[in-house]
Amino acid sequence: MSTGSLEPVPLPTGPLEERVDVAVTWFLGSITPERATYLTVQAAEGVGEDAEVRAILDDAQDLAARRVLQMVGVDPEGTAALATVRAYGELARGAIREWTRGGALTRDQAHLLLREALLVIVRSVLPRL
Repeated sequence: MSTGSLEPVPLPTGPLEERVDVAVTWFLGSITPERATYLTVQAAEGVGEDAEVRAILDDAQDLAARRVLQMVGVDPEGTAALATVRAYGELARGAIREWTRGGALTRDQAHLLLREALLVIVRSVLPRL
């Protein structure tokens, strides 16, 4: 089962910091209030326990992880890199929840958190995997 493909976005060029910033901006820009509510509800209440729904969600997470890897210049087919960015996606969902539901983070603070975390992952973690 496939969720299709992601909306085409030109791959960024330039320094790593700029590419990471573009990737985080793209990701947060794709979150509408409705999507944020769905993401937080499905994570909190286990909506994704149905096998068919879980397959759709997993496919979407893989597509997003591959796109982020492409945007930061990392091979999107590397198993360890893909797993690492999927794990980063859990942090992203938590930051989105704090931004959209709890108000504990502003959108700018969520962006900063996700940008800096992704920079550490790309610079320090992925090269060692």
